[in-house]
Amino acid sequence: MVFDTGVQLGAWMGCDPVYLLGTETTVYGHAYADEYEPPARDNERQGKVQAAAKVARQEFERHGRRLIDLSGPTGTLPLLKGDFLKVVGGL
Repeated sequence: MVFDTGVQLGAWMGCDPVYLLGTETTVYGHAYADEYEPPARDNERQGKVQAAAKVARQEFERHGRRLIDLSGPTGTLPLLKGDFLKVVGGL
């Protein structure tokens, strides 16, 4: 869902950077799962999300913009990594 709407909306609005927080996948499974869900259980979906992230990153870079994953060290998206606390000012 994030790559269908959120990333495209950020690009259309001219945002730079666009930050992704807790999106789609982590090494523990879905970032929004209520309980542990092995990524291997959803390999097809994982592959599609990874491919979408790669294309989104390439398009952002082609337009001189950044797409940054704030999911922390468990995030698996092939994007630039950022520090959530630095972005929000250490709340």
